[in-house]
Amino acid sequence: MILSNALPLSFLVDNGLPTEDGFPGKFLAGVLHALIKSAGQDKTVEIWKAANVSLDAFVSKDKLDDFASSNVRIYFTFCSN
Repeated sequence: MILSNALPLSFLVDNGLPTEDGFPGKFLAGVLHALIKSAGQDKTVEIWKAANVSLDAFVSKDKLDDFASSNVRIYFTFCSN
């Protein structure tokens, strides 16, 4: 649904995710990995930018390094652009 733009990626932020045990970051990583696998990195970056969300909506700033070490491809794709 995210890939077809029927559901924007910002929906994940707007409607809230459980906050326990890093769930939002893990969920985001899974969603982005699936998008990259099915649509490619360029399309996934396009979807990310169109959603106008940031990683700190999913991962607290003090845990970004841990997120980066577990999800290097995603972190560099979306944070360093």
